[in-house]
Amino acid sequence: MIPPERGFKDRTGNLRSSIGYVVLVDGKPVNVAFAAVKGGHAGVNEGQRLALQVGSKTEGYALVVVAGMNYAVHVESKGRDVLTSAEKFAEKEVAKHLADLVTNI
Repeated sequence: MIPPERGFKDRTGNLRSSIGYVVLVDGKPVNVAFAAVKGGHAGVNEGQRLALQVGSKTEGYALVVVAGMNYAVHVESKGRDVLTSAEKFAEKEVAKHLADLVTNI
């Protein structure tokens, strides 16, 4: 849980809805995870569009995590947590799953 002093106010739901991820294999999506919050369907559409655009040029397995709204970087630059905690969480989870995979081979 992100403390309120590090999080951001969710006025329209679009920024929070634009945060999600896509797992791809050779540029093709195999798992897409975005959810509308407070009716933020424009955010979902923008997040998915950006993640698929970035991931379309990848080879092998790829995880693309985005905040799709164009003002996300501005909110993050003000010291608010838009993607910082998601990035740290993804690093831990990917490392853990890769270790499990190696162990189970």
